[in-house]
Amino acid sequence: MRLLNDDESLEILCGHTFISNFPTEGYKKLAVQEVHHCEGNPLALEVLGRLLAEENSIKYWKSTLRSFETEIASGIQCILLTSYESLPHHFNRQLFLHIACFFVGKDKDCVENILEDDCSAISGIKILSNRCLLSVSPKNKLMTHNLLQEMGKDIVRQEALKFPAKHSRV
Repeated sequence: MRLLNDDESLEILCGHTFISNFPTEGYKKLAVQEVHHCEGNPLALEVLGRLLAEENSIKYWKSTLRSFETEIASGIQCILLTSYESLPHHFNRQLFLHIACFFVGKDKDCVENILEDDCSAISGIKILSNRCLLSVSPKNKLMTHNLLQEMGKDIVRQEALKFPAKHSRV
C-alpha cells in the first residue's frame, strides 16, 4: 500500500468530512493535525473523515484530536479503534465483530437474515458502511479492510481473555 503525502491526505480527509477537497473555513489547522495522526494511510483517513463528519464542529474536532494525543495506542490503530468504540449502539459494535470474524466475503442479504434479530443488521450494515468500517462489493459481498478485520479479531480475543470459560471436570 502506498502512503499518501500531506496534500493527498488532506484531500481524502476533507472529501469524507466536508464532501469537498478542502477544509471548511476555520478547520484547516485542525485538519492538518488530524491528517498527521493518519500517517498517510488512506483507510485511516476515510474512517476518520466519516467520524468527524458526524459532528462537524470545531469543538468536536478538538476533542477528537485530544483523545488521539492521550491514547496509548497511536496512529492508525487508535483512529480505527476510536471509530469502532464511538459506534452509536452496542449492537453496532457486536455486528462489526460478527462480520469481521465470520462474515467477510459473505452475501449481505444472507448475513442480514442471520443477524437481524440479534444485531439489527439491516440498519447496522448501513451505519458500518457510512463509517467506512465495512463495504458491500458489487456482487453484494460484505468486505472490510484487513486492518479492520484484524482489529475486530483482536477485540474478540481480548474479551475472551477477560471472561475465560469455566471448565468443569467430568
